[in-house]
Amino acid sequence: MLMGIYYFYSPKNSNMKILIVSIFAIFLLSACSAPESKQYLTERIQYDVSIKTENPDANWWVGNLEGPKREKFVQLILTEAFEKKTPLYDCFTNKLITDVQLEHMLGYQDTMIFQNPDPPYNDTMMVVDHRLNPQDITRVRFLEEWVYDGKNITSMTKNMLGIAPLLENYDEYGNFRGYQPLFWIYFNDKYPAW
Repeated sequence: MLMGIYYFYSPKNSNMKILIVSIFAIFLLSACSAPESKQYLTERIQYDVSIKTENPDANWWVGNLEGPKREKFVQLILTEAFEKKTPLYDCFTNKLITDVQLEHMLGYQDTMIFQNPDPPYNDTMMVVDHRLNPQDITRVRFLEEWVYDGKNITSMTKNMLGIAPLLENYDEYGNFRGYQPLFWIYFNDKYPAW
């Protein structure tokens, strides 16, 4: 061991010393340099993404996930929600969803009374069963933060803060009204926040 230390410090090995000191100095300088600071492009952005396209002329990947992958993705979200693995928040009030609201989301029944248009004009009662159909979830809403180094757009990263599944919503005549958010699942302690 002493022989190795003497060999390193001996005047004959001055080139070796210069090499070792140079490597050590480079290492020190690189360790001391400040990391590039990340800047927020936006701290919060929300947008909808289609996961099932209705356009048969579009490329398969435009606004679409392949059927089995889409079904697995939607099931993953619903399992997370309905097995109460994470808190759910109302999309309009941003308050915690109660067990009663959660049960109503899963399904409910309506009783409707219609008057027969023919004599003797008796009332007819019909029970309509509303059940959550995972196939009706064709979009998801993302809440994200976008961060980059301030110089190069290729350094941009998107951090998912929350996700909300969106249902297709139709009126009583079958006309499409739009997309109805079910709930928010947040992945960041800063949320829910408006």
